[in-house]
Amino acid sequence: MWQCRECTGSCLKKGTVATTYFHDHHNLFVAGSSPDDMLFAVNRIRELQGGFLTVKDGRILSELALPVCGLLSEKSIRENGLALKAVRKSLTDLGYVHNNPIMSVATLGLPVSPALKLTDKGLVDVKKGEIVPLIVNTKKNK
Repeated sequence: MWQCRECTGSCLKKGTVATTYFHDHHNLFVAGSSPDDMLFAVNRIRELQGGFLTVKDGRILSELALPVCGLLSEKSIRENGLALKAVRKSLTDLGYVHNNPIMSVATLGLPVSPALKLTDKGLVDVKKGEIVPLIVNTKKNK
C-alpha cells in the first residue's frame, strides 16, 4: 500500500495559502486542502504578478500584491501593512499555528534552517541532508 505524507503540526487545517515571497528561491509556493482553491490561488498570484494570499471555498480571504519581482510593492507602508495584517489573520483563521505565520510560511522553503523544508528538489530533511520521499510504501516486502 502506498500513502502520501501529510502535513501536520502548524499546517493549514482548511483553505489555501499561496505566495511568491518564499525564501530563498522565491518560487511560487501553494499549499491547501482543495485542488480547486489551489488553482484559483495560483491564477490570482499570476494576475497580481506576485504576492501573498489566502483562499477558501473559491473566494479570496486576503491578499498582499507584490508585483515588483514577486517580492516588493510600491504601495504605501500603511496599505501594505493592512494587507499583511489581513493575510496573517486569515492564516490563523485557517488553522495555521505559529507566533509569526507570515515568516513561518515564507521560510518553509529555506533549506539552510533546520527541520523539513520544501525545495525545488523536493522535501528536504535539512539536519540529515537528505531528500524525504513524499510517497512511502507501507507494505512490508518479504
